Amino acid sequence: MSTAEDGQVPHEPADTRPGAAGQAGSHGSVGTRAGNPLPSPISSGRVVDSELEHCRRLLVATADTYPHIGLATDGKAVIEGTRYTVEHIAAEQYFYGWSAEEILRQHPDLRPAEVYAALAYFHDHHASIVAAIEAGKARAERARGPEPVSRDELLRRSAAAQRCDG
Repeated sequence: MSTAEDGQVPHEPADTRPGAAGQAGSHGSVGTRAGNPLPSPISSGRVVDSELEHCRRLLVATADTYPHIGLATDGKAVIEGTRYTVEHIAAEQYFYGWSAEEILRQHPDLRPAEVYAALAYFHDHHASIVAAIEAGKARAERARGPEPVSRDELLRRSAAAQRCDG
């Protein structure tokens, strides 16, 4: 993953054709914009291969960025100017089900725009971030080792040791 010229993380781009999703005033609908009819794969009952290829090339050629998100030296996405990684914020939503508002309550040092940018990045890169979260969980479980011995088990072992000694 590379950064854009301004140091922000690239984002899967929006379709910039007139009337396409992400274009001002279009609201993602297919139809007309400024009186110019647009071809509609839905109304024609078919999808034109050349139109799909055009969209693929457009998506590759265009790059938007995630505001407030940068890459650390280790390659992880971070909220710029903070100690938070996107993975950290994503894990709170993934494990606890926290909304953006709850994350903001738990982290009053973050601004709403930063949290929403982190969550947008998380959802746009869901599979890879969830895999990293799960790998971190597995590492923590291995590092924790076996469950500690209960008091009852310690008393049982102590009684057994006393019988063997005496």
